[in-house]
Parts: sequence; C-alpha cells; structure tokens
Amino acid sequence: MAQPDEVWNYQMGDGLERAICLANILKNRNPDLSMEINVEKDHVDIIIGGKTITWPSAKGLKGNIRLDNNSF
Repeated sequence: MAQPDEVWNYQMGDGLERAICLANILKNRNPDLSMEINVEKDHVDIIIGGKTITWPSAKGLKGNIRLDNNSF
C-alpha cells in the first residue's frame, strides 16, 4: 500500500490508496463531512456531497466504506 506522501508527492498509488488519502485529508479538515468509498474490482468511487470521483484500481477488491460525522 502506498503511503500518503507517495500518493501526494509522487502521484503514486492505486485508486483505493488515493481515495483513502483524500478521505483522510477531508475528514481532518471537516470532521462533520460525510462520504462514501465504493470499491469495485477495477475502480474506486469516492462520493462526497453528491460529487463522485473515480480512480482505476487493479487490486481486485470489492467493498464499501461509509464515513459519517462519528467515524474515522
């Protein structure tokens, strides 16, 4: 797994790592922000305030992470 500095500084990392990095930054800046990360076998979507950002993913994972004001 790419570390946050590798994702940010070197533009490295899979879509899942990018989504987790973005979620971490946004939740630290705005703890009341709700978001959802949907992981599919070939891509990752992060949904924030009705806006969806999608990255390709080669990890082959599937799942869902929901972050509300009481999590993270």
